Amino acid sequence: KAAGICRTKLLEMDPKDIPDLLDSAMGGVLFIDEAHNLDPAKDAKGKPAVTQILIEAAENKRTELTIMIAGYKDEIEKKLYGFDVGLKSRFRDVELDDFTQPVLQEIFEKMAADKHWKLEDNVALVAARRLARRRGIKGFGNARDVRSLFERVVVEGAEPRIEREHKAKKKMARKIAA
Repeated sequence: KAAGICRTKLLEMDPKDIPDLLDSAMGGVLFIDEAHNLDPAKDAKGKPAVTQILIEAAENKRTELTIMIAGYKDEIEKKLYGFDVGLKSRFRDVELDDFTQPVLQEIFEKMAADKHWKLEDNVALVAARRLARRRGIKGFGNARDVRSLFERVVVEGAEPRIEREHKAKKKMARKIAA
């Protein structure tokens, strides 16, 4: 059993609905993405989420519920752990390394295979090298960045074909009209 929510939706929740969110994850995991953007000291909307979920539930429901927060470590430490010094003791840090170049390449190749594309030699390797340059930089999105690059390749690859088809249709229409 699991429930997931991003910071934006959490902040939009009415505080009285937070217990329902907790109940939906009870016996499992509540995953809060973009937790680095929760700033209870400066944002009144974030305060109920942090106090009811991260402080109260993490302590009082710790045997029934696992709460995972994801985000930039420095901002979580400053905004969340700085808001309540006891909060840090309720969580165990797990740092995930960015994907390596071979893994980024593998993801790119899988996306191409899923679209039934045959890549020219070294295309995935070059894409992975470009992506790997951003490893370790704040904001690097691993598979999200691979998907973004792949989608740009799809669009840019499709544009010339679409343009050729459009010109062919116009030419055919002129022939029919003539």
